Amino acid sequence: MGCENGEPVSVVSVSRDVVGNRAVISLLVAPERRRAGVARATMEIVRDAFPDVDEFVAYVDRANLPSAALMSSLRLAAVPYQDAEKTLFVWRRGGTLPPADWAPPEIPRY
Repeated sequence: MGCENGEPVSVVSVSRDVVGNRAVISLLVAPERRRAGVARATMEIVRDAFPDVDEFVAYVDRANLPSAALMSSLRLAAVPYQDAEKTLFVWRRGGTLPPADWAPPEIPRY
């Protein structure tokens, strides 16, 4: 949870891949703090806090253009994904794009 002046402004979840060095990241920013740099700062902190994670994946609602723009500005690449409602973004250490046979990480759901 990200806080500002003792008040929560963001919630982030990092779900690690069971066998690899990949993770799915989910982020929620308080409505009154959107477009204030909170999401960018949170994503950068998470990326730096997990140096052993070589790949972060984010699913963004296609209608959420500000979030898609944020992902692109943070150098997460939109990759092909078969979902009418979501765009899949991937960030890889070293800046490489996923290989042709790439698939999103499988995260166990409990």
